[in-house]
Amino acid sequence: MQNIPFRECVTWTTDGFFRETQDMVRYRRAEGCTTVEMECAALAACARKRGASFGQILYTADSLANVLKHNERDWGKNSLRKALELCIAVLQTI
Repeated sequence: MQNIPFRECVTWTTDGFFRETQDMVRYRRAEGCTTVEMECAALAACARKRGASFGQILYTADSLANVLKHNERDWGKNSLRKALELCIAVLQTI
């Protein structure tokens, strides 16, 4: 066990950031979405179609939760390092 804090959440998958309009963000938040990403659902669908195993680690790089105050979060450098360590650990168990 890695003892990494995490939070399960509902994620909105969209194919382009330009689709993230204010109205759509309000709609997705009302649905319970707390994050947005652009690749996971497509990769999961391809894996399912081909009968392949699939897993993805999503980590946060920056936050646009407040569009008037962009939070770069150091572009996720610490999260990326931990995500890579987790991926290596998973691969070593296969």
